[in-house]
Amino acid sequence: MSLEEFGAGLRAKREGQGLSLSEVSERTRIHIRHLRAIESGEIAALPGDVYARAFIKHYARILNLDPEETVNEFDAVKVRLDQEREGRSHRSRRKRRRARQKTRSAWPWISVIIVLALLGILLTRFL
Repeated sequence: MSLEEFGAGLRAKREGQGLSLSEVSERTRIHIRHLRAIESGEIAALPGDVYARAFIKHYARILNLDPEETVNEFDAVKVRLDQEREGRSHRSRRKRRRARQKTRSAWPWISVIIVLALLGILLTRFL
């Protein structure tokens, strides 16, 4: 399940009960833009995770859902998505590191060889 699907489920429950967003907003004191963000799965548009959880809990109460169960469902979806993002982020860092390693120049080694050669020439001339 995605955050969009989670929010769509809440929207379906609200619409099934014949409630408008403005009615839910009045009863919960949650701004309509935040309710829209929850229903569309745009949790990043909310002020933070603590607020998101509190908003979802209040919203669930209005819809006669178990608030704790609803928040736990939200947390499970969010944790799974965060883990997927972390995995993608880790893989992309690994790919960038490998690309850098492949494109590293040979100039540092060439300059070391030139310096050693010059030292060798200087040593043979002055000794």
